[in-house]
Amino acid sequence: MNDPKGLFSMKFIGKPNGVFMKGAPGNYVHGQIYNQPWGNGDYPYWERMEEAPVLKAPEPSDADSVFDDTIFVPEEEPVIVLQPKVE
Repeated sequence: MNDPKGLFSMKFIGKPNGVFMKGAPGNYVHGQIYNQPWGNGDYPYWERMEEAPVLKAPEPSDADSVFDDTIFVPEEEPVIVLQPKVE
């Protein structure tokens, strides 16, 4: 679901001792490196050759703040008077 996007280097190890592992695709050569989506590395017949990419965001600065505006604070408390409706 939150897998990194793009293709990553993975080694196909799905045919040890000349016998395909259960569920392994038959159109890859054992021991050869291919570019595959990150999620394929979860299968036992693929070995990831790269580490998972780490998202790094810069530290926020004062210029990034959305609270730069001044805030109006009334000097006196407002008085609310409710008058009953006379029929």
